[in-house]
Amino acid sequence: MLNKENQDHFWVYKRTFSLVHTHVTICSNNQEIDHAIRFVIPDAKQDFSIQTEISYRIHYDQGYYRIITPAVGECFHESDQWGLGYYLLQNMHEQAFKTINNYIHIHAALGHKGSTNFLIVGEKGAGKTTLVTRLLSHGFEIDGDELALIRDTSGFAFPRRFHIKEASVGLLPEIKAIQHKIPFIQSGDCPKLFAFSPAEWGGTWRVQNRPIDVIFYIESNHQDQKDYVAPRAGCKMVQKLMSLTYMADNQHSKRVKGLCKLVQSASCFTLHYNNLNEAVRLLQNTLTHCP
Repeated sequence: MLNKENQDHFWVYKRTFSLVHTHVTICSNNQEIDHAIRFVIPDAKQDFSIQTEISYRIHYDQGYYRIITPAVGECFHESDQWGLGYYLLQNMHEQAFKTINNYIHIHAALGHKGSTNFLIVGEKGAGKTTLVTRLLSHGFEIDGDELALIRDTSGFAFPRRFHIKEASVGLLPEIKAIQHKIPFIQSGDCPKLFAFSPAEWGGTWRVQNRPIDVIFYIESNHQDQKDYVAPRAGCKMVQKLMSLTYMADNQHSKRVKGLCKLVQSASCFTLHYNNLNEAVRLLQNTLTHCP
């Protein structure tokens, strides 16, 4: 939500949104800043109860960005808009995670097709974001591309815009067509990093707790290998997931038990892919035939 109001004798651009149980307010004294901070603002519909509030005030003056919070005063003073975006993102998430307790954090995308909910898990750079963004154009609903928070046999995606590398835009014609509308950050001559919201396609982006029915693990695929999906034993899936999970209290045994419970209730598969269109077909076929 964007409001414009007069405060301290200058125009203030004010945005409010939710990060699970945390209500966030960001004010700025410059419309250019307001456009830039869209990078960090998810517009996902959420039904979680609000437990705490945080606020940031951003001033731009003489080439420098300053962030001020009620708790610590000035906490950022840099000239780099890239740094501004990443500082805000990191700090907001850090504060929001304080209200999300006893969940296993999995580096995974979460989505659904019809009534079937799934995780797509993989190492950084495995192609999760590119794949799930393509799935959006094939009738899938994707809640998040980066982080799933799991408790027992269900979970939800942490609401963060999908981060799409500039090099991946060419693989996603749907994104290329609207990239001029998508916020991005860029440091110097480095490639742009876009922050995409599924709502920018005109649909509804909703984050909610869902039972997990299917888990896909993306394995690295060599160029000469055929794309395929294969069943994966639950114990082997747990081994793969362990290196991609985190729990705030760092209790190893609790994390193992939680992952075992999750995979026992879900169908588990390995996905090998090089071709994006073939990966979409394989996922559609697998989900159609899952019990």
